[in-house]
Amino acid sequence: MTFEEFLINLKSAVDRELPDGTSLEYKTILKNNEVALTGAYFLREKGQESSQLFYMEPLFEIIGGDGAVSEAAKFLLREKDTPVPERISEVRVKCFDDVRERIIVRLIGKERNRNRLPDLVYRDFLDMAVSACIYFPGTGEEHGITEVSRKMAASWGVPDGELLDLALENTRRLFPDTLRTLREAAHLQDEDESIDGLYVLSNEACYLGASAVLYTEKLPEIAKKYASDLWMIPSSIHEFILLPGNRMDEDFLHAAVEDVNASSVPKEDILTGSLYLYRRESGRIERVPD
Repeated sequence: MTFEEFLINLKSAVDRELPDGTSLEYKTILKNNEVALTGAYFLREKGQESSQLFYMEPLFEIIGGDGAVSEAAKFLLREKDTPVPERISEVRVKCFDDVRERIIVRLIGKERNRNRLPDLVYRDFLDMAVSACIYFPGTGEEHGITEVSRKMAASWGVPDGELLDLALENTRRLFPDTLRTLREAAHLQDEDESIDGLYVLSNEACYLGASAVLYTEKLPEIAKKYASDLWMIPSSIHEFILLPGNRMDEDFLHAAVEDVNASSVPKEDILTGSLYLYRRESGRIERVPD
């Protein structure tokens, strides 16, 4: 069964179980790295969206097989009455003061987002972009953001630099940085010594945690502890993996970045394909050439 057939059959199966005036609908959502995903939602009378958005590609990948439509239909019908998260339409974004405490930054890769960046408020950081977003807290692990466009910022009359400075301070406040060993972060109980000495830099929510590198004070602390520089692997937009050491096999570390991006991270969560190094003496982060 193709993905397109899955969507058609799923809508038919779900709509049969819904009351009159309610239907399952799809819309395309453009995510980070210009990844387009299919979002399913329930539409009630008068065109009102009455559920959270469910992304179909990962659902199709997880379920798969001959029973994919049946299992997916059961899941959607079970979750259809989940409260709708706060949406951008419910916040008066035309008034800057109504959203100023919600504006945060996130790190994204410039190359993978090159077509979208001209429309966004951002500043350069190595081969990454520090972009401004409006944050919508959810329940559990569900969070949401909407990007701040240049058009939106212009309507507020707030300069890009001032907006990004505010967003960074909000991020520091809303998402305190964390530094844990990889064993702690991944809840590993085995005795694999190969992961000893590896650290994960993120934030308390483990959400868009790679941006913690912009305001954390823990890099010089860990560098001082080991009396060394820190190699930095961007494992996703949510975290960096840190490896203390002055001399390392750079080819091996570059290959590790490629492997993480290819096998362990959804395309929309990839940060970059680069390797970085925190220099203990200068306190600066630099990109390691391929």
